Amino acid sequence: MKRLWMSLVLMMLAVVIAACGNNEATDYEAYDASDYNYALADSTGSEVNLFTEDEKGLYLYFTGVG
Repeated sequence: MKRLWMSLVLMMLAVVIAACGNNEATDYEAYDASDYNYALADSTGSEVNLFTEDEKGLYLYFTGVG
């Protein structure tokens, strides 16, 4: 019985250590804003860039439902 509890504790410890050892925290360092250059057409037909570095904005895009 004691051996079973010890093995369960060791397995749980291994799971906790494995879960804490990921490298997702460094993924933001590979971010490049030019990879996300999206544009949509406005009502006059000109393109509007969705993501700009100097300003924040919210753009809503509706497809015509007829």
